[in-house]
Amino acid sequence: MTEWAAELAAAHERFVIFLDCSAMRGFDAEVRSTLRRFKSQFGDRLTVHMLMGSKLHSMLVAVARLSLGSTLIGYPTGEEFAAVLQQTRLAPGGSRRSSGPVRGPRTG
Repeated sequence: MTEWAAELAAAHERFVIFLDCSAMRGFDAEVRSTLRRFKSQFGDRLTVHMLMGSKLHSMLVAVARLSLGSTLIGYPTGEEFAAVLQQTRLAPGGSRRSSGPVRGPRTG
């Protein structure tokens, strides 16, 4: 995913990634470290929209926003997440060829 983000950054001034983490039930340190690395590497050029799987994730996203800023946006429901994804695809410069959200890592 890091290579893919680097390709997007090279091709576009600003870019957006959608992460569907709704299947995650626990805390995943890898997701947190990846988001921090992305923020460090791409700054405000990158906006991450994340569909959350639990109230714990909602809380973690709220805390992460303190250090990552407003470029991390969490959604508690799939409907709102899907609506924003659709709007982004149809916006000027949006990717109409996108295969949809990237599914986050599953935890058992």
